[in-house]
Amino acid sequence: MVDHAHNDYIELLTDLGLVGVGFVFWFWLSMFRAVIPALKRRRSKFARLAAIGALSGLSAILMHSVTDFNLAIPANALYLFLLFSILVSASHSSRQGKSSELPELSTTWKRSLSVILSLSTLLIVLFSGGEFVAKRIFSTTDSMDLAVAGDDQLRQYDAIVLAAEKFSPLNATYPFIRATTTFSLGHFDNSLNHLKKSLYLKPFESQPLLQAARTFYVKDDINKAEIVLKGALNAASMNWDANSDLADFLIAQGRLEEGLKVFKSGLLLRPEQTPIVLQHLVLQGVKRNMMMNVLPEISLPWSVYADFMQEMGDLGVAEQAYRRGIQYVHNDNPPNTRIFWRYLKFLGDSKRNAEALGLLTSALKLFPQNKHFLARQGVIYESEGLRDLAIESFRSSLLIDPRQDWVRKRLEKLQGR
Repeated sequence: MVDHAHNDYIELLTDLGLVGVGFVFWFWLSMFRAVIPALKRRRSKFARLAAIGALSGLSAILMHSVTDFNLAIPANALYLFLLFSILVSASHSSRQGKSSELPELSTTWKRSLSVILSLSTLLIVLFSGGEFVAKRIFSTTDSMDLAVAGDDQLRQYDAIVLAAEKFSPLNATYPFIRATTTFSLGHFDNSLNHLKKSLYLKPFESQPLLQAARTFYVKDDINKAEIVLKGALNAASMNWDANSDLADFLIAQGRLEEGLKVFKSGLLLRPEQTPIVLQHLVLQGVKRNMMMNVLPEISLPWSVYADFMQEMGDLGVAEQAYRRGIQYVHNDNPPNTRIFWRYLKFLGDSKRNAEALGLLTSALKLFPQNKHFLARQGVIYESEGLRDLAIESFRSSLLIDPRQDWVRKRLEKLQGR
């Protein structure tokens, strides 16, 4: 969902219209007409420098607003008016009781500041340039298919990553990639050294920790593997990709319950990933009845699982999952109606209208202003020959939204108009 146009001027035009935009630009022009002439008359170096700084900040905000919803962010809008106030103050006020001139800096201070600024600029240029060169070098690996790569190709890949790492020594990604490559080559100690460097640059990152645990397991150093794995578990708690990799790893190690628990914590944060988790579990050979253990107590994962079981032809488990998920709708944030609609379709496919009406009654207790539920209730009442109840449901739906032409036509048909 897009909340704002990526251009503040377009958003002003659509939100305020031409009249509103006119007032905004009148404000800007009036301010500059009052400030600029006053600044020209000021002799205070401090006031002029403050005004230049404020004007620079205002110019940056105006340019940024061309490509982003800059002023829709409250902190940025507040900063804009802070710059306005500095500009107006610099042009019209003076510092009482003190000289309005900036104190003259000594030659030593000027030289020191010049050196610091020069070194800072040089470091920024070197860092940015090195990162750019590193990306260009690493991009040469795009055509390499590592899934079928032999040892020679893996060594070639590692050499390219090493060259990229030299130009961007502070990027934790390159040592991590080298760790995975050397692991595939069977150089486990080298792999651990690269992982140490990656974690030194970016501590508590779950992917390097998981790779380290995998390496220790291969080296039969179970104690270290468990310690590192515990750190990976903590680090992966808020990262879906890391969470998924860690769960897969645990299941592959035969630690099914731990793996399912990790998947469950991930789905609590990202329930829309349920189809992917189910695919992972199928590939890992997890039995269908065990898959329920990954589902958190919110409705969407249960709805997706029920659809999955329906596709597998296990209608009994599917219906059980729908009913279980409906119990958790009150835990959803925001409330989700999807599971009701999926279960209604399930019941409709088997012509179980009486149960569908009972389900709609439950749904309307949670969502009393849902026009679609009321309209669907009217349709089922009509199909069952319950004319008066159908009329009542259609009327209630139209009271919420009178623009539903198809509902109006069905109501008029029932009323004999």
